[in-house]
Amino acid sequence: AEGFSIKTEQYPPVSIIYFTENEDKTTPSPSLKVGGQTPLLQKEGLGVVSDNNLSLEINFKYGDFSFLADENTLKDAKASVSVEKIENSFIFHRIKKDTAYEKSILDFLKENNIYPHTNKNIFLDWANNHAETLQRLKITIQQNKTDSKQYFLGTSSINIVIKEVKDWFDINAKIMFGAFEVPFLKLRKYIFAGKTSFTLPNGEIAIIPQMWLDKYVDLFHNTQHFLDDENTENNHFQLQKHHFNLVQELKDAQLAEVDFSKKLDKLRDFEQIEDYLLPIGFVGELRPYQKAGYNWMRFLGDFGLGGCLADDMGLGKTIQTIALLLSEREQNSNQTTPLATASPSLKVGEQAPLLFEEKLEVRQAPHLPKEGLGVVTNPSLIILPTSLVHNWVIEIAKFAPSLRVLVYTGAKREKKIAAFSHFDVIITTYGIIRIDTPYLEKILFNYIILDESQAIKNPSANTSKAVLLLRSKKRLILTGTPIENTTMDLWSQMNFINRGLLGTQTFFRKEFLNPIEKQENLLKLKKLYATIKPFILRRDKKQVAKELPDKVESVLYCKMSKEQNELYERTKSHYRNQILEEIELNGVSKSQILLLQGLTQLRQIANHPKMIDNEYVGNSGKMEQIIEKIAVLLENGKKMLIFSQFVKHLSLVREYLDTQKVPYTYLDGSTKDRQTQVDIFQKDENIKVFLISLKAGGVGLNLTAAEYVFLLDPWWNPAAEAQAIDRAHRIGQKNVVFTYKFISKNTVEEKILALQHNKKKLANDLINVEESFMKSLSKEDIMALLE
Repeated sequence: AEGFSIKTEQYPPVSIIYFTENEDKTTPSPSLKVGGQTPLLQKEGLGVVSDNNLSLEINFKYGDFSFLADENTLKDAKASVSVEKIENSFIFHRIKKDTAYEKSILDFLKENNIYPHTNKNIFLDWANNHAETLQRLKITIQQNKTDSKQYFLGTSSINIVIKEVKDWFDINAKIMFGAFEVPFLKLRKYIFAGKTSFTLPNGEIAIIPQMWLDKYVDLFHNTQHFLDDENTENNHFQLQKHHFNLVQELKDAQLAEVDFSKKLDKLRDFEQIEDYLLPIGFVGELRPYQKAGYNWMRFLGDFGLGGCLADDMGLGKTIQTIALLLSEREQNSNQTTPLATASPSLKVGEQAPLLFEEKLEVRQAPHLPKEGLGVVTNPSLIILPTSLVHNWVIEIAKFAPSLRVLVYTGAKREKKIAAFSHFDVIITTYGIIRIDTPYLEKILFNYIILDESQAIKNPSANTSKAVLLLRSKKRLILTGTPIENTTMDLWSQMNFINRGLLGTQTFFRKEFLNPIEKQENLLKLKKLYATIKPFILRRDKKQVAKELPDKVESVLYCKMSKEQNELYERTKSHYRNQILEEIELNGVSKSQILLLQGLTQLRQIANHPKMIDNEYVGNSGKMEQIIEKIAVLLENGKKMLIFSQFVKHLSLVREYLDTQKVPYTYLDGSTKDRQTQVDIFQKDENIKVFLISLKAGGVGLNLTAAEYVFLLDPWWNPAAEAQAIDRAHRIGQKNVVFTYKFISKNTVEEKILALQHNKKKLANDLINVEESFMKSLSKEDIMALLE
């Protein structure tokens, strides 16, 4: 042949992926069709292209020659020819193609779902994650230069260094996009705004890698309360110590360089927590599981971490907490200094005045100077339902008598700002907190402790908002039911003890609540459990049964309602005058009938005024607390016996159960099918409540299905109470029996308990009849009862 030449050439192939950002939302880019060739992996139905999509074109380059990928001609295309004209001659360049290489590249792109039309973020993220692989396969990615926005195609990296210091984690983050360093806080702001792209200094658009969003999502969210968002150029920030589980996860996944304390790591394993000495002034003993709880709280306190003691009802959350408070006082005794004067007019800076109860109960700690009360730098604050105030005061007096307690309740609270500094423990109620937050938020407490912390389960409630405004060094919550309705209950309480532990409400709802409750996502449930596990200690009776006595008896003090108290005082005054006159005329022995009549009526009012007045429309403090305890046990699926000496009292409880549609069994003196009622309660798992008249059901019944016994209106006869308890606590009972004795505060019921305690011989004799108890009372005893 003349006038042309054929030149066979061979070059090592490389691949180039060209991408163009789509501006036309309805038709694919025409550049995908060249010379009638079918573009790579072209699929039907791809005519509609989102403005967030890219159009891709895959080319194979041999030397200076480039060929559009054509999957359909790979089998036959051993070579490709192009013509070059030089003056009057032609040169045919015959390029040998590496079809095996081209096929391997197309297969690789197929496996990675790289189609002609692809999502911009997904494609660029894929390119970044596969940078090394692309380099090895000789694949380069280029953008159409005519696009208005040019995207960053280099390598991005994130390097996190975490160092534990005294009260927090020191974190330094270095984020690089090519040669440009991007501050962590700036990146975080884009993420929270829902943006995954931002402009680099050279004008290119960088896409935040999806892997960072997946792996560092907790770090991005959980740092929000501890960062200075105004200084977005800062790469150095702090993370609260309670996020140590997150830090450990980053370390385990090799996502961060971590300098981590081995001591703090022990909190992940409850068994490794060290043993702490009980405070010297503690009166009594802690059972082994209670001592373990005390150790756990002390360990958390050493790191300034908050905790949730969620032991089952009756396992002694109060006594464990009292031991903790006493240890705090003894450890910080150097903060207590003699006070020159105890003048009520003492001022502390410009702090707003506080309101106090008119009658302050002050107990002098033995180690303090007698001349003054001493000043406590940071007292501890206990917040609880009104019904539990008296119980806490009595328990502290019993187990830690050296603690000085201020009961900060009542409508007649006096404004004495100096008073807080004279006490170790301040006891108040959730209602007072809502009112006095403007005053109390100015004080830095040592501990803030919430009893029955489910009171703040609703994060939008005023009580929940109020407690979050209070300041303290450490926080603790006590509850037998940390979750009552939804996992958001847990978020609210965890957020109080360790702010930001579970992120914001929005984050928690998206990350945990919805996946767990709506999708039953076990992985999310496991992750949530791992996050909160170090900060929640929960033991039920079965776990600690070996450490418990066979019976646990508790006294619950109930505050009467205002209307109830007024009626009680009027009735007491009426009978007191009559009884004392009768005693003066006829002596104690001949006044028994009037005395029994008066005390019985006072007992009934202390239970519920409706027992003597059907027209009464007010509330009963005792009934409210009874209902509250019933509801908690029903929530936990527990069986209970409810005893009362008054059938009318049982009727009031029945009214509540009927309105709540709670099934129950019932037994009083008129019940004929006693055994049928017993059998139903013992065998039917749906029946959780058995209402029993004390006299009718005190003997002859085997009710071992019950774990809890309520004594609604305890009376003189401790033997009758013991017999009632023994209906559940007897041979065949596999569980510990918990007894609750409900006592109305400042009534004859409370005074009878004190009287029984003082008369040791009487208690030892186990009186069998009420009349014998009556005959043992002196005139002084009767006057004390009616005081």
